[in-house]
Amino acid sequence: TDPLARDVASRLLHATRTSLGAALLATGAATAIGVLVGAIAGAAGRRVDAAIMRTLDACMALPRLVLLLVVATFWRALPPAALALVVGALSWFALARLVRARVRELRARDFVAAAEALGARPSRVLARHVAPHVAGTVAVSASALLVDVLLLETTLSFLGLGVHPPAASWGSMIQDGAEKLLSAPWTAGAPIACVVAVSMSVFALVDRER
Repeated sequence: TDPLARDVASRLLHATRTSLGAALLATGAATAIGVLVGAIAGAAGRRVDAAIMRTLDACMALPRLVLLLVVATFWRALPPAALALVVGALSWFALARLVRARVRELRARDFVAAAEALGARPSRVLARHVAPHVAGTVAVSASALLVDVLLLETTLSFLGLGVHPPAASWGSMIQDGAEKLLSAPWTAGAPIACVVAVSMSVFALVDRER
């Protein structure tokens, strides 16, 4: 049990559902926005591409963790799903740049030029000839992004600005057991082990895909 006599195993199961659910939702939102913006920038003309890239540069210069702390501080009543969407809305910039670079690289390939010469529409070229080659890059980037947003959610919950009691998350469990780490190491050690195990598993899958 933890210092409040709550069963650690039961709370760990509930926290796993909360933390992984929030991380997957944030990753899905960030991936969808990043792929859409990156594809538009890569397929559009120079002016549109330049405008999008300068906007991305400005967004990437923003301190993401500070913005999340401000949002979580002023809107403490945000449910985990809403907080996950906010995290996702601030985590897609690097993925968009990567997709844009990959799309522009593929557009210079001979098979894309051949499809365009045969009269294929730009939307068909993107969907049938470019998207399958970008999918692998997006999958690897999304896997790494999953670990990133999971650590962000854990950090916010550990600071008391993420998932609020009575709901449980890995970050809040680490916070609850931090003061008893020496006398009762399982209280914080169990959620820490889960975070490490998930992160290592995801990176192992990413290395395997590469």
